[in-house]
Amino acid sequence: MSQPEPNILQLAKQGNPKAIATIINRQLEPKGIVAQVDLKDNCLQILIEAIQLPPQQIIVEYFRKSFTSLGASAIKTIKVYGKRPGEVFFDWRHYCTKRTSS
Repeated sequence: MSQPEPNILQLAKQGNPKAIATIINRQLEPKGIVAQVDLKDNCLQILIEAIQLPPQQIIVEYFRKSFTSLGASAIKTIKVYGKRPGEVFFDWRHYCTKRTSS
């Protein structure tokens, strides 16, 4: 028997990029979108690839809301990049600061 899967949500709340990528991809892969995630210096970097990219404004707001509600203290800023598979250059990129409650 295999080991039980660690609590992905708990790992994501700790800022684990692999856990975050797992959660994102579970939601977006059925829509033809694949995400790669990295965390550098409290900045979550998300590269999404799709033949038909979703509108930048919609995907950025989705990530901003998701990570604000996740409450991962290790994530201070988010960078989202969008490109088509096989392309070298990004179609778009967006940088945002995670909203925090005052």
